[in-house]
Amino acid sequence: MPIDILSPALISAVIAATVTLLALVVSGRRQIQAERRRRREKRVDIQTALKAEIDHYVAALSNDKMNLDDFWKEIVLRMEKDDGYIPFIPAEKNDMVFQSVLPDISILPSPVIEPVTYYYNQVVAISSLIEDLRSPDFRNTDPARGAVMTQDQRIAIFTDYIGLKSEALLAGKNVSYALKESLDKWG
Repeated sequence: MPIDILSPALISAVIAATVTLLALVVSGRRQIQAERRRRREKRVDIQTALKAEIDHYVAALSNDKMNLDDFWKEIVLRMEKDDGYIPFIPAEKNDMVFQSVLPDISILPSPVIEPVTYYYNQVVAISSLIEDLRSPDFRNTDPARGAVMTQDQRIAIFTDYIGLKSEALLAGKNVSYALKESLDKWG
């Protein structure tokens, strides 16, 4: 029995299939657009948060009242005059935002990822060196309690610490600029 291509049932089925197919295509496009919008918003949110965290640390390091070079000179001079003087170095935690967004770092634009990771590597290095500067080995001045560092060794470690902070300041300025450029372009 031949199929009647003009039968109302067949025409209805073709129309229904076409409408369903069009609905799927339109729905798929909307989902893709919504996902792109969410991804863009997330990228902007992450960059904005990172920029705020970095700008805060850069501002602290470039404070008019505390020049890193002057601070270094003052502390080293004091350490050279007094073998018993050991500066107190406060603990720092300057990567809380970065740690929270690390799983999503790949969402950032490529020109931003490298300076961000470089900057935060500096921050981690500073934190590690601070642990050393606060350690009993660094602070020990009593030979009865174990090996004692010379003041020259302490000065060298303190100098490395200030050097890392200076590098973090420069890296922070660079990454802040990169994030601003990216936000202006993509935000």
